[in-house]
Amino acid sequence: QINAEITAAIESTPTPEHTQASASATKEAVDFVKNIFASIRTFSEADLAQPDAIEQMVQEVLCSAVINPAQKYERDTPIMCYNGTAFATLRNFSVVIGLPKSRKTWFSQMVAGSFLAAQLGNKYDDKLAGEKINDGNASVLIIDTEQGDYRAAKMQSTIAAIAGLSTEQVGKYLTTLSMRKFGSDISFMATVAQIILQRPSLVIIDGIADLVTNPNDPAQSAIISQFLLQASATYNCHIMVVIHANQNAVNKDKDDAMSRGRGHLGSDLERKSEANISLKKPESDSTITNVFFTSTRDKTPENFAFRIDGANIPRPCDFVAVTSKQ
Repeated sequence: QINAEITAAIESTPTPEHTQASASATKEAVDFVKNIFASIRTFSEADLAQPDAIEQMVQEVLCSAVINPAQKYERDTPIMCYNGTAFATLRNFSVVIGLPKSRKTWFSQMVAGSFLAAQLGNKYDDKLAGEKINDGNASVLIIDTEQGDYRAAKMQSTIAAIAGLSTEQVGKYLTTLSMRKFGSDISFMATVAQIILQRPSLVIIDGIADLVTNPNDPAQSAIISQFLLQASATYNCHIMVVIHANQNAVNKDKDDAMSRGRGHLGSDLERKSEANISLKKPESDSTITNVFFTSTRDKTPENFAFRIDGANIPRPCDFVAVTSKQ
């Protein structure tokens, strides 16, 4: 029954070939999630009563985790940059944080569209630019957990307009799943299954907190963090997740980036992500949104801003300097 619900959630055009592929991806997704659950558990008394099994497990981990001094390791491949500095790379995940109505979804559309424009050789912006992936199969997966089908379709159309995608190209390069109608458990499993099925280069989960029942539960937060770390590495993609800011952690008297992701989940994701990106409307001009790169693993890009133009397309613009109320 669960497998059927997951398959239904990721099937938009259920041809026999697609149904068979979906079923296969669903089975792999179930196994993948089982392994995630197993990886965060602690040893029980029953486990400790079987020291040989634990010893074998530890040996397997050591063999796969050791860094070989004779091997050359490549840097992770950048897929999104601002003014030449990367903020999203393959095999990693990033977090976008902001208060309600801070244009988090608009930012996601801008990133997805810019990335796809680069794949087609189209130009979107001089500074906010995607990097072309040389595997010939670069695509984007959007998981929307908050909006209904109508707004999810509008979001897909906006991304296509930014990227310069034709209607025919959307099916090849861009998949959007509207998950609001499903529960958190099925949405989570369907997300894993679609990543396995599609093998996208960029995944954007708009509303990561909706994949759990309680964002303050440490165990559920650990599962989501482990999923993001493992899925991005295993399936060679970048996963960008969007989460609401904790209202109590935002200084509303200043236009700076003082915000924290909601609950234990937000804190956990911020600690383990490649980049934390904070969005905030400046007090002096609410028509724009400032983008703060609050922390990154490598060189930090310069902050920028964006606004929505007359054609309802998000466009980068000049950053509005920080001000404070006296």
